[in-house]
Amino acid sequence: MKKRLLVEIDGDLEGQFLSMSYTLKVENGISEKLCIRLYDMQCQENYLFKILSSCGISFIKRVSIMNYFDEKAMSKYLKENNNIIVEPLGDSQLLIENTGNLILSTKSDTIMPSGFTINLESNDVSTEKTIELLSNILDEIGASYEVR
Repeated sequence: MKKRLLVEIDGDLEGQFLSMSYTLKVENGISEKLCIRLYDMQCQENYLFKILSSCGISFIKRVSIMNYFDEKAMSKYLKENNNIIVEPLGDSQLLIENTGNLILSTKSDTIMPSGFTINLESNDVSTEKTIELLSNILDEIGASYEVR
């Protein structure tokens, strides 16, 4: 059975959900997890999920709300957005570009709005170690990718 990527999303619910970090790991896998802190506008909008889906990667979105004001709104949000399976929409290869940060994008003729940046400037883990962690996860789920 093919293993699936698990994306754990930590955030706050203050009127709208603001993602603060993602943790990528393999469901029932052996690879170490990769923690990604989101910054600036990534908390409100980014293209990671669209990129993963375009690259043939099926994943589970698991949401954890750290801070909230309205328990009823939190319960409703979790009911609609927690433990959601996202099926792949394409089969493009995932590109991982090392620019000091890591830029994830698709190798496809389809126009994607933007890549997804894993900001490594304030990270305790080296660029090489981050690439290794991500590569191990992608290998375990059988994803096609290229590191540049």
